[in-house]
Amino acid sequence: MASPPSNGLSNSAISTIAILRVLIGGGVLIAPSHALPLFGIPLAAQTTILARMCGVRELILAGLLWSARTDSNPTSKSAASDGQARRELRRALMAGLVADAVDVCSAVVGVMEGTLEGPAIGWVGGGAAFGVALGIVALRGL
Repeated sequence: MASPPSNGLSNSAISTIAILRVLIGGGVLIAPSHALPLFGIPLAAQTTILARMCGVRELILAGLLWSARTDSNPTSKSAASDGQARRELRRALMAGLVADAVDVCSAVVGVMEGTLEGPAIGWVGGGAAFGVALGIVALRGL
């Protein structure tokens, strides 16, 4: 198994990111008409496919992060394999960090256009900003 980050805070951040992505992505994929209103986002019947696509994105990012966290040869203790495991973990974290940063920017644009308002600003923009912050914490511990 890949060596977990030496920083306990980093390890907790990585687990939290993966779990939140599974919960949010799974909810949006399986039941977008129930999940999105929880975030303050009204959902038209015609846009459920876009919501499900976002849910799949979250599940893929969660799987990538979780597999990078745990996918390595458990019997290998070499510095090379540990270095490779950490590189893969960084790559998975960076992929999620980029997605969350784009979500923050999208939320800002939505507020400026008037298409994102009320509680959705906090849930969408704040949630994405929280993801960015967790990603940075996780990366700093690697």
